[in-house]
Amino acid sequence: PTPTETRAAEGPLVTASEPAPPDVAEPGPTAAPPTTAKPTKKSSKTSPTPTRTTPAPKKSTRAPAPTVSKTSKPPTKTPQQQPTTPKPSKPPTTKPPVEPSTEPEPEPPPTKTAPVERVGCRSWTVPSKGLQMSPCIKVVGDRVFIQARARGTVGMRVDLSIELYDSRTDRTVTSPLRCHDMRFAYEGEIEVCGWYEVQAPGGQPYVARERWKVNGTSTFGGGAESPELSW
Repeated sequence: PTPTETRAAEGPLVTASEPAPPDVAEPGPTAAPPTTAKPTKKSSKTSPTPTRTTPAPKKSTRAPAPTVSKTSKPPTKTPQQQPTTPKPSKPPTTKPPVEPSTEPEPEPPPTKTAPVERVGCRSWTVPSKGLQMSPCIKVVGDRVFIQARARGTVGMRVDLSIELYDSRTDRTVTSPLRCHDMRFAYEGEIEVCGWYEVQAPGGQPYVARERWKVNGTSTFGGGAESPELSW
Protein backbone atom coordinates (compact mmCIF):
# COMPACT_ATOMS: atom_id res chain seq x y z
CA PRO A 1 0.00 0.00 0.00
CA THR A 2 1.13 3.62 -0.71
CA PRO A 3 1.70 5.64 2.43
CA THR A 4 -0.31 8.80 2.83
CA GLU A 5 1.28 11.86 4.27
CA THR A 6 -0.49 13.84 7.02
CA ARG A 7 0.65 16.98 8.61
CA ALA A 8 -0.15 17.66 12.28
CA ALA A 9 -0.93 21.06 13.62
CA GLU A 10 2.53 21.32 14.97
CA GLY A 11 5.46 19.16 14.62
CA PRO A 12 7.34 17.27 11.96
CA LEU A 13 5.83 15.37 9.02
CA VAL A 14 4.53 12.04 10.15
CA THR A 15 4.29 9.14 7.80
CA ALA A 16 1.60 6.63 8.57
CA SER A 17 1.02 3.37 6.85
CA GLU A 18 -2.42 2.15 5.90
CA PRO A 19 -3.29 -1.44 6.59
CA ALA A 20 -2.77 -3.71 3.55
CA PRO A 21 -5.90 -5.16 2.02
CA PRO A 22 -6.35 -8.88 2.24
CA ASP A 23 -4.65 -10.84 -0.53
CA VAL A 24 -7.09 -12.71 -2.84
CA ALA A 25 -5.76 -15.64 -4.82
CA GLU A 26 -6.38 -15.44 -8.53
CA PRO A 27 -8.22 -18.32 -10.04
CA GLY A 28 -5.95 -20.69 -11.97
CA PRO A 29 -6.69 -22.75 -15.07
CA THR A 30 -8.76 -25.07 -12.88
CA ALA A 31 -12.01 -24.05 -11.27
CA ALA A 32 -10.57 -24.22 -7.70
CA PRO A 33 -12.20 -22.01 -5.06
CA PRO A 34 -10.23 -18.77 -4.29
CA THR A 35 -8.05 -18.72 -1.11
CA THR A 36 -7.97 -15.66 1.14
CA ALA A 37 -4.55 -14.80 2.59
CA LYS A 38 -4.42 -13.61 6.22
CA PRO A 39 -2.99 -10.06 6.83
CA THR A 40 0.53 -9.94 8.29
CA LYS A 41 2.04 -7.41 10.61
CA LYS A 42 4.88 -6.66 8.30
CA SER A 43 4.76 -3.32 6.48
CA SER A 44 6.31 -4.75 3.35
CA LYS A 45 4.20 -5.91 0.41
CA THR A 46 3.29 -9.54 0.12
CA SER A 47 2.52 -10.93 -3.35
CA PRO A 48 0.40 -14.04 -3.54
CA THR A 49 1.90 -17.01 -5.29
CA PRO A 50 -0.50 -18.21 -8.00
CA THR A 51 -1.24 -21.89 -8.14
CA ARG A 52 -0.45 -23.40 -11.55
CA THR A 53 -2.07 -26.55 -12.74
CA THR A 54 -0.57 -28.55 -15.57
CA PRO A 55 -3.21 -29.73 -18.05
CA ALA A 56 -3.35 -33.48 -18.61
CA PRO A 57 -1.89 -34.64 -21.93
CA LYS A 58 -4.45 -35.32 -24.62
CA LYS A 59 -5.07 -38.88 -25.63
CA SER A 60 -4.44 -39.81 -29.23
CA THR A 61 -7.63 -40.78 -31.12
CA ARG A 62 -5.74 -42.45 -33.96
CA ALA A 63 -6.52 -46.17 -34.07
CA PRO A 64 -3.54 -48.47 -33.95
CA ALA A 65 -2.57 -50.05 -37.25
CA PRO A 66 -3.88 -53.62 -37.59
CA THR A 67 -1.32 -56.27 -37.32
CA VAL A 68 -1.43 -59.00 -39.93
CA SER A 69 -0.32 -62.35 -38.77
CA LYS A 70 1.29 -64.48 -41.38
CA THR A 71 0.26 -68.11 -41.31
CA SER A 72 2.84 -70.46 -42.50
CA LYS A 73 1.67 -73.25 -44.75
CA PRO A 74 2.64 -76.73 -43.69
CA PRO A 75 5.10 -78.32 -46.04
CA THR A 76 3.49 -80.63 -48.57
CA LYS A 77 4.54 -84.18 -48.36
CA THR A 78 5.33 -86.05 -51.51
CA PRO A 79 3.45 -89.38 -51.52
CA GLN A 80 5.80 -92.23 -51.58
CA GLN A 81 5.07 -95.08 -53.88
CA GLN A 82 4.76 -98.39 -52.16
CA PRO A 83 6.31 -101.35 -53.83
CA THR A 84 3.72 -103.49 -55.53
CA THR A 85 3.92 -107.22 -55.60
CA PRO A 86 3.15 -108.71 -59.01
CA LYS A 87 0.05 -110.90 -59.00
CA PRO A 88 0.55 -114.52 -59.94
CA SER A 89 -0.58 -115.20 -63.48
CA LYS A 90 -3.56 -117.53 -63.92
CA PRO A 91 -3.21 -120.48 -66.22
CA PRO A 92 -5.23 -120.10 -69.44
CA THR A 93 -8.65 -121.72 -69.32
CA THR A 94 -9.87 -123.78 -72.20
CA LYS A 95 -13.59 -123.75 -73.08
CA PRO A 96 -15.22 -126.99 -74.09
CA PRO A 97 -16.23 -127.15 -77.74
CA VAL A 98 -19.80 -126.11 -78.48
CA GLU A 99 -21.81 -128.82 -80.13
CA PRO A 100 -24.25 -127.75 -82.84
CA SER A 101 -27.90 -127.70 -81.75
CA THR A 102 -30.18 -130.22 -83.34
CA GLU A 103 -33.38 -128.33 -82.44
CA PRO A 104 -35.16 -126.56 -85.32
CA GLU A 105 -34.97 -122.75 -85.35
CA PRO A 106 -38.22 -120.95 -84.35
CA GLU A 107 -40.21 -119.57 -87.22
CA PRO A 108 -40.53 -115.78 -87.44
CA PRO A 109 -43.93 -114.38 -86.48
CA PRO A 110 -46.28 -113.88 -89.40
CA THR A 111 -46.37 -110.39 -90.78
CA LYS A 112 -49.69 -108.59 -90.67
CA THR A 113 -51.08 -107.72 -94.02
CA ALA A 114 -53.44 -104.84 -94.64
CA PRO A 115 -57.03 -105.94 -95.16
CA VAL A 116 -58.26 -106.00 -98.72
CA GLU A 117 -60.49 -103.05 -99.68
CA ARG A 118 -63.33 -103.59 -102.09
CA VAL A 119 -65.50 -100.74 -103.42
CA GLY A 120 -68.61 -100.93 -105.57
CA CYS A 121 -70.24 -97.74 -107.03
CA ARG A 122 -73.14 -97.52 -109.45
CA SER A 123 -72.74 -95.55 -112.63
CA TRP A 124 -74.49 -92.18 -112.66
CA THR A 125 -78.28 -92.55 -112.96
CA VAL A 126 -80.88 -89.82 -113.52
CA PRO A 127 -83.80 -90.05 -111.05
CA SER A 128 -85.08 -86.60 -112.02
CA LYS A 129 -84.35 -83.84 -114.50
CA GLY A 130 -81.20 -81.94 -113.60
CA LEU A 131 -80.07 -84.50 -110.96
CA GLN A 132 -77.77 -87.55 -111.09
CA MET A 133 -77.02 -90.04 -108.30
CA SER A 134 -74.37 -92.74 -107.67
CA PRO A 135 -74.51 -94.80 -104.40
CA CYS A 136 -71.37 -96.68 -103.24
CA ILE A 137 -70.58 -99.54 -100.83
CA LYS A 138 -67.12 -100.41 -99.46
CA VAL A 139 -65.89 -103.47 -97.53
CA VAL A 140 -62.52 -103.36 -95.65
CA GLY A 141 -61.89 -106.69 -93.95
CA ASP A 142 -65.07 -107.24 -91.94
CA ARG A 143 -66.07 -103.56 -91.83
CA VAL A 144 -68.75 -102.05 -94.13
CA PHE A 145 -69.14 -98.42 -95.28
CA ILE A 146 -71.80 -96.70 -97.44
CA GLN A 147 -71.83 -93.38 -99.33
CA ALA A 148 -74.28 -91.25 -101.35
CA ARG A 149 -73.14 -89.05 -104.25
CA ALA A 150 -75.13 -86.51 -106.26
CA ARG A 151 -74.47 -84.21 -109.21
CA GLY A 152 -76.96 -81.44 -110.15
CA THR A 153 -77.50 -78.19 -112.02
CA VAL A 154 -76.38 -74.81 -110.65
CA GLY A 155 -78.71 -73.49 -107.93
CA MET A 156 -80.35 -76.83 -107.20
CA ARG A 157 -80.79 -77.80 -103.51
CA VAL A 158 -81.54 -81.40 -102.49
CA ASP A 159 -81.55 -83.68 -99.43
CA LEU A 160 -79.89 -87.12 -99.72
CA SER A 161 -80.48 -90.39 -97.83
CA ILE A 162 -78.25 -93.51 -97.81
CA GLU A 163 -78.86 -96.93 -96.16
CA LEU A 164 -77.64 -100.54 -96.21
CA TYR A 165 -80.22 -102.58 -98.04
CA ASP A 166 -80.93 -106.25 -98.69
CA SER A 167 -82.17 -106.23 -102.27
CA ARG A 168 -82.99 -109.96 -102.31
CA THR A 169 -85.47 -109.74 -99.44
CA ASP A 170 -86.34 -106.10 -100.18
CA ARG A 171 -85.69 -104.83 -96.66
CA THR A 172 -83.66 -102.10 -95.01
CA VAL A 173 -80.80 -103.48 -92.87
CA THR A 174 -79.73 -100.22 -91.18
CA SER A 175 -81.46 -96.95 -90.42
CA PRO A 176 -81.10 -94.32 -93.19
CA LEU A 177 -78.37 -91.68 -92.81
CA ARG A 178 -79.23 -88.26 -94.29
CA CYS A 179 -77.51 -85.11 -95.51
CA HIS A 180 -79.60 -81.97 -95.88
CA ASP A 181 -79.41 -78.92 -98.14
CA MET A 182 -76.83 -80.16 -100.65
CA ARG A 183 -76.13 -77.25 -103.05
CA PHE A 184 -74.42 -77.15 -106.44
CA ALA A 185 -72.40 -74.00 -107.12
CA TYR A 186 -71.27 -74.89 -110.65
CA GLU A 187 -72.07 -77.39 -113.42
CA GLY A 188 -70.74 -80.86 -112.73
CA GLU A 189 -70.06 -80.26 -109.02
CA ILE A 190 -70.37 -83.49 -106.96
CA GLU A 191 -71.77 -83.44 -103.43
CA VAL A 192 -70.86 -86.41 -101.17
CA CYS A 193 -72.69 -87.78 -98.11
CA GLY A 194 -70.48 -90.34 -96.31
CA TRP A 195 -68.51 -92.63 -95.87
CA TYR A 196 -70.59 -93.98 -92.96
CA GLU A 197 -69.69 -97.23 -91.20
CA VAL A 198 -72.64 -99.57 -90.61
CA GLN A 199 -73.03 -102.86 -88.74
CA ALA A 200 -74.64 -105.92 -90.33
CA PRO A 201 -74.25 -109.70 -90.10
CA GLY A 202 -71.98 -111.18 -92.75
CA GLY A 203 -72.48 -114.14 -95.02
CA GLN A 204 -74.80 -112.56 -97.60
CA PRO A 205 -74.59 -109.75 -100.17
CA TYR A 206 -75.82 -106.21 -99.46
CA VAL A 207 -76.18 -103.00 -101.44
CA ALA A 208 -76.21 -99.28 -100.61
CA ARG A 209 -79.51 -97.63 -101.52
CA GLU A 210 -79.64 -93.86 -102.14
CA ARG A 211 -82.80 -91.71 -102.12
CA TRP A 212 -83.38 -87.98 -102.56
CA LYS A 213 -85.87 -85.10 -102.26
CA VAL A 214 -85.97 -81.41 -103.04
CA ASN A 215 -84.86 -79.36 -100.06
CA GLY A 216 -87.94 -78.09 -98.20
CA THR A 217 -90.22 -80.98 -99.12
CA SER A 218 -91.13 -83.84 -96.77
CA THR A 219 -91.01 -87.11 -98.76
CA PHE A 220 -87.93 -88.95 -100.10
CA GLY A 221 -88.53 -90.59 -103.43
CA GLY A 222 -86.78 -92.66 -106.06
CA GLY A 223 -83.97 -94.97 -105.22
CA ALA A 224 -80.69 -96.08 -106.78
CA GLU A 225 -78.81 -99.20 -105.63
CA SER A 226 -75.06 -99.91 -105.67
CA PRO A 227 -73.52 -103.21 -106.79
CA GLU A 228 -73.74 -106.11 -104.28
CA LEU A 229 -70.86 -106.89 -101.92
CA SER A 230 -70.63 -109.65 -99.29
CA TRP A 231 -68.18 -110.43 -96.49
